[in-house]
Amino acid sequence: MRFMRVQTPDLEWYKNNVPCQVACPAKTDIPRYISLIAQHRYRESYEVNCGSNLFPDVLGRVCSHPCETVCRRKKIDGKAIAIRDLKRVAADYRDSIPPAYGPVQMMRDNGRVGVAPNMWKLTPPKQEKGKVAIVGAGPAGLACAHDLAARGFEVHVYEALHAVGGALYIGIPPYRLPRKYVYDMQKDLEEMGVRFHMNCEVGKQIDIRDLLPGANGHVATVLAVGCIIPNPMGVPGEDLEGVEGGSLFMKRINLEPHTKLPPRVVVLGGGFTAIDCVRSSVRLGSEKVYMAYRRTIAEMGATEEEIEGAEEEGIDVMTLTSCIEVLGDEHGRVRGAVMQKNELGAPDASGRRSPVPIPGSEFVIECDLVVPAYSQTPDLHWLPQELREELGLRVNRNNTIPAKNRKAHSTAAAGVYTIGDLANGPRTVIEAIAEGRECATAIDKAVVELQGEIKTLEPFFRAADYTEIPRQRMPAIAPELRKDFLVETDLGYTPEQGDDEAKRCLQCQINIQIDPNLCIECYRCVEYCPYGIIHVQAIHQTIGDRHMEERAAETYGGAWEELVAAAPVPGEEIPGIVFALDEELCIRCGICENVCPTNALSMKNFETCDTGRQLLVGGMAGTTY
Repeated sequence: MRFMRVQTPDLEWYKNNVPCQVACPAKTDIPRYISLIAQHRYRESYEVNCGSNLFPDVLGRVCSHPCETVCRRKKIDGKAIAIRDLKRVAADYRDSIPPAYGPVQMMRDNGRVGVAPNMWKLTPPKQEKGKVAIVGAGPAGLACAHDLAARGFEVHVYEALHAVGGALYIGIPPYRLPRKYVYDMQKDLEEMGVRFHMNCEVGKQIDIRDLLPGANGHVATVLAVGCIIPNPMGVPGEDLEGVEGGSLFMKRINLEPHTKLPPRVVVLGGGFTAIDCVRSSVRLGSEKVYMAYRRTIAEMGATEEEIEGAEEEGIDVMTLTSCIEVLGDEHGRVRGAVMQKNELGAPDASGRRSPVPIPGSEFVIECDLVVPAYSQTPDLHWLPQELREELGLRVNRNNTIPAKNRKAHSTAAAGVYTIGDLANGPRTVIEAIAEGRECATAIDKAVVELQGEIKTLEPFFRAADYTEIPRQRMPAIAPELRKDFLVETDLGYTPEQGDDEAKRCLQCQINIQIDPNLCIECYRCVEYCPYGIIHVQAIHQTIGDRHMEERAAETYGGAWEELVAAAPVPGEEIPGIVFALDEELCIRCGICENVCPTNALSMKNFETCDTGRQLLVGGMAGTTY
C-alpha cells in the first residue's frame, strides 16, 4: 500500500511556505510588496518594505538578497525573481505613478485610484522610556536607533566619522550606492528624534564609561562598531609599502573619492569587498586590474551580476589562484606578486572544497598595489582590557564580542548589548538591520513573543503568460563609460521592466482552498493541473499531521490509530478522501480553480499579520507594541 504524507496548513505552515520571506533576515513580506508593484501601487509597496527592512533605497541597491537563493521561480526557468531590484522599483517610483501607466484602481479599496496618500510621516513619540547610547552608526546601529526612537526612547548615536552608514559609507563605493541615500538615512532618523554625535570617537572624544547603563541617565548601551582591521595575508612580503587590506582600501577611497590609483592592481578574494575593490580601481585610474580567487566562480561570495560587471569592465578574473608571496623593490615598495594555481580538494569546515596548491604552477604578476580582501575584525582600542573584565565581556580571538543571549543580543553586563559585526564578524546589511531591530525589541522588553494571525487579502490577477516572462536585465551605463567613481553604474528598472519582473513572481502566499461541502469528486482539478501536483487519495492511505488526524477521528468517530488499524481488511476502506497538492511545485496558475464545476476550489492570498500597530515616522517604519 502506498502512503502519502500530507500536512494541514496552519499559521506556522503559511510562514514556512513562503521561502523568500523565511530566508530574509528581516522577514520582509516579499510576495506582498512584489504583488503591489505588479499593481503599480508603489507607495504601498515601499511602505511594506519600510515595515521590515527600514531602508529600501539602500537595500534595493546593495542587499545580498539571500531570498533569491531559495526562490521557487528558479524551478521554472532557472532564474529567481529579482527581489532586490524590485525593492528599488518600489523606492524609485513611490511618489508618483509612472506616465507609462494610467491610474490603477486599487482592488477592494473603496474605489480609490493612484498611489496611497502620503500620510506616512507622523509625529515621533515622546521620548519617555529612558536614554540609550549606541556606539557606531552602521546599519545595525541605525536600525536599532530607529526602532528605539519609534518606541519612545531618547537615542544618542556616537560615530567616529563625519557621516553615518558605517560600511554603507566607507565600505560600499558610491557608484553602487550614491551618498544621497546614506545622507537621507541620517536626516530621517533625526526627524524621529535620534541625536547623532558625529566625529566623536569613543575612547578619544568620549569615554565608554560615560555611556554605560547608570551613567548620565543611560538605561542601555548598544555596542555596534564595525569590522575595519584586515586579517593578515600570512605570506612573505605582506608588510611592504603597497599592500593594503581591502577594508582599509575601501575606506581610503570612499573618504577620498578623487584618489588616483597606480596602474597595476591585484586584488585577492572572491567576496563583495573584493569585487568592490577591483571595480573601484578601474574607476580610479588603474590600467590593469586582476582579481585572484583561490576557488572557482561557483564558490565566490560575489553575485553573478557583480562578476559579469567586473569582466565587462576589463578586469582579469583569475580563479583557482592564490598569492604565495609579495615581491618588493629596493625601496621596499610592491613590484609584483607570486601567484600559484590550485585544484579543488576535499570540503573544508564550511562545506566548500579546499584549494590544493599545484606544485610547479607558480607565476609572477607585475603590480604596484596588492589588496588582500579576505575578511576583517573589529578594532577594540576604545574598550580597555580592565573594563572588559569588569563588565564580564567575552572577547573572541577575532576581537568579536558575542552576545550571551543571541536572540536578545544581551551580554553578561546588565544593559549592555552587542550587535552586527562586533558580535558576529562581518555581516550583510540585511542581517545587521535584522539584528538591530531584534536588539531594540529586547531593550524595550514590551514583546516576549510575536503572535500572528492569517489574514485573507484581495486577489492578485496577473498576465496569463507570466511563466514565460524572462528575468529582466538591470539597465546600466555602458562599460566604456564606467570611469567615474561617483556615478551610479546600475540605472534601475524602468516602470515597464519592474512591471514584467514583478509579474514573474509565483506569489507563494497564494494557496488553494477547498470547500468539502461543494466538492463532487469529479477530479477535473487533478486532470487539468499542468504539473500534476494535485493528488486525491483514500484517507486510510494517508499519513497526516496532528490537525488532519484529529479532524478525521472526529468525523469518523474513534482514534486515528484505531481507524488505520481497521482499514486494511480486504474489501473495506475508511470512507473519505484527502485532497493534497505539492506546494513546492505549484505555480499558482489558477487552472484548477477555473475548471472546478462547483466552485469548490478557490485561490486565497494570505499574509501573516503580527499583532501591534505600524508606526510610520520620518520616512521609515517601526512597530510599537
